Amino acid sequence: MAQDNLMPVPALVPAFVLSLEAAERIHVGTLSTGGIREHVACRGGRIQGERLKGNVLAGHGGETWLRRADGVTVVDLHLIIRTDDGHTLRLTGTGYSTEDLHFVGTRLSLLFEVDQGGPYEWLARTAFLAERKSGTEVFVIAEIA
Repeated sequence: MAQDNLMPVPALVPAFVLSLEAAERIHVGTLSTGGIREHVACRGGRIQGERLKGNVLAGHGGETWLRRADGVTVVDLHLIIRTDDGHTLRLTGTGYSTEDLHFVGTRLSLLFEVDQGGPYEWLARTAFLAERKSGTEVFVIAEIA
């Protein structure tokens, strides 16, 4: 393979810390298509970083888990954030919970939806990864640079 065909190795730059307050876990059930579905609503929280600070709005999102028959748990996150300067953002994430030799917890890829032309438009053009160690409600979020 030619050297110029290699993809660059991305760097991870610390961006935010996302703390969530989880509500009661709701067991949806064993699905006819396979797996066990659960939902955990969000009672609030906070996102904090150099370029973004805001509160997670209670009752407007949470996490949905699908425990598959093969042992993998797929996690979908959706939140509404009100920034300290009054803007509203939507944050979504998709990933999985894992228990391997290197990490026990949840890893997600994140996307932001923001107002066009607003001060947070850069979030919608930036890729982020989030990681939460098992037993905590705190995601550490890094920008993929």
